Amino acid sequence: QRARPDVRIAPISVQSHEPSAIRGAARALAALLANRDILLAATTDLTHCGKAYGQIPPRGKTPGEFAREQDAHVIEKLRTLDIAGFWDVVRTCRVTMCGVAPTALMIEYGLARGATSATIVAYATSADREPGADRAVGYAGVIVAR
Repeated sequence: QRARPDVRIAPISVQSHEPSAIRGAARALAALLANRDILLAATTDLTHCGKAYGQIPPRGKTPGEFAREQDAHVIEKLRTLDIAGFWDVVRTCRVTMCGVAPTALMIEYGLARGATSATIVAYATSADREPGADRAVGYAGVIVAR
């Protein structure tokens, strides 16, 4: 906001984890903003792994390795804009990302606005900075576009 005071920001909090409710909200938002040049940003971290987070990696894997493995499933679904697959991976792989609902809203909004692609612009885990740590959190930057 400091760098671009001409840009207005309207925060949205997404609490539901019900796919149909999020789809409906995204479609309504897309219809409301159809003729406007709007950027929707969702923030989340991805997998939280380690004893402190209540998710221990399988034997033989470091927290960083396990986080990368879990995150790869999510990232593939984001990259392909596969919303059903995204929900399925989060559930079946027990991915511990905080912003599941905002991320789903971002995908659904993009699809409702005609998005055809998503690009992964960055990926890292906290283990990249602290390789020997007993926990790791994943992070990705994704751009959804038409």
